[in-house]
Amino acid sequence: MRWPSKLCVSLPAFLLVAIAAHGAPKATFSTVKIDFGTLREGTVAESIVTIRNSGDQPLEIERVQSSCRCASADFPATGVVVGPGHSYPLKVKYDAKDVFGDRVATLIVATSDPEEPLTAIDVEVHVEALVLSIPDKVVVAGTTARGDELSDGIVFYAGTSDREIELLDVHMEQPTMTVVTEREETKDKVRIRARFTLAADAPLGPLVNTVSARFRVGAEEKTLKIPVQAEAVGDVLVMPQSIVCAPRLTYAQNQPLSKEGIIVRASRPNEPIPDVLGVIAVGPITCIVHRNFKPDWAPTADRHIVEVRTAENAAPGPQSGMVHIMTTSRDQPIVSVPVFFRMGDRVAASPAQVVLEPAPGAPATQRVALYDATGAALTIRQVNFESDLLDVKIERETTLDNDWPAAIAVTAAGIPPKEREATMISVVTDQPGAERILIPVLVRRPSGP
Repeated sequence: MRWPSKLCVSLPAFLLVAIAAHGAPKATFSTVKIDFGTLREGTVAESIVTIRNSGDQPLEIERVQSSCRCASADFPATGVVVGPGHSYPLKVKYDAKDVFGDRVATLIVATSDPEEPLTAIDVEVHVEALVLSIPDKVVVAGTTARGDELSDGIVFYAGTSDREIELLDVHMEQPTMTVVTEREETKDKVRIRARFTLAADAPLGPLVNTVSARFRVGAEEKTLKIPVQAEAVGDVLVMPQSIVCAPRLTYAQNQPLSKEGIIVRASRPNEPIPDVLGVIAVGPITCIVHRNFKPDWAPTADRHIVEVRTAENAAPGPQSGMVHIMTTSRDQPIVSVPVFFRMGDRVAASPAQVVLEPAPGAPATQRVALYDATGAALTIRQVNFESDLLDVKIERETTLDNDWPAAIAVTAAGIPPKEREATMISVVTDQPGAERILIPVLVRRPSGP
């Protein structure tokens, strides 16, 4: 964002008259724009902006603030006082470290000048790098089998007007990867392309290495160090590495936890699919193995699918489990995939809460229906309640269909003492994971006179 070169403050007429009568400081800047031209990356440029007090009272230069860390000013934190007719040399610096291309910055100088207390100094520069790369920060490759080439590499070229660039040395800082380079010539530039390969014995899992490359452009030398990231896998590829369901989603019993399931296939194309010897599910989950699965877009079967479902007896609330997949892989004979999900209430009461308002001689009754979220038949086995406050009868013991759910009838015959208006009904069902359903009940005095 550019600041205006001058920020004006409107003052009342009587104050301007007073200032004119008694005198005032006046800040005059030798320039409000600095163009450093072209700088080489890593160098520091300096320029002087002279601030003259053209008034007849002392001028206080209070502070200097910069819009970025690249531009700064040598200025004391305590400020500077400049007498009438005197000047202060403000040294402005631009540090071209880790930047290149056209850059702009702004310095804001605050003074005691009553007419213009804030002045903006614009700074412009073009930073020229000796060597540039694509990408310039980090190489992020995807999943790669050990011994294979990474999907992404780096291209180096001269950042100056020079066409030629010479590679003096290149190496990886760790033995988990190797690097090879080749020279490419175009009409305008010479480029050095680097490709990376995972070592055959690289550890499985996420890897971070660094390529160090030293170049000569003209008479100058430059070394670049760029991180290289990859995910090393063996001869089997199991995806995803974890199943994490959205915290706000809830699942019912015997429901799939992901659309795709867990994919088991060879890490390299056109290789035989490792066989799945067995799957063990730990926790409130079950697994079904679909062997030699053929996607719609694939010409032949190229994977096994492990379908992960919630268990029939999974209880409500946050749940977790683990899927252990045993295969014929030599590199990863056992792959473990953690699973995280949230179960909803299998049995729902409608209404979920009961409010009764009995009157003297007029009991209040509320019918409560019980539904199974999976659509399965439900049987009420027992109902527990405070018999001196309520009378609860099983109206229909077993669900016939969605239109004829199991149900109870809750009745309050009289008005309880105030301290016992709140109570609870416990309904015992035959549904796994929902053996006990709690229904809160409030028995209150009727409204009105």
